[in-house]
Amino acid sequence: MKAIWNVVIALCFTALPLLGRASEQAGNLAPEPTVSVVWVGVFVALFVGLCVWFVIAMFRAERKNKTVENKVG
Repeated sequence: MKAIWNVVIALCFTALPLLGRASEQAGNLAPEPTVSVVWVGVFVALFVGLCVWFVIAMFRAERKNKTVENKVG
């Protein structure tokens, strides 16, 4: 257990300078392109619509299976 703890501490001390250098270089990067709020709304609407459709399809399939089981059984 002590060996694992020593490795974790060594990795933390090794990673700190690398993280500092990465944060310095991040300021030199070009800004990321943004997306219009309209497209975010379209995505959310499609996502919610597909989720609702999936749940409705599951309930309809379950109801259909129950009626088939009742007719057969």
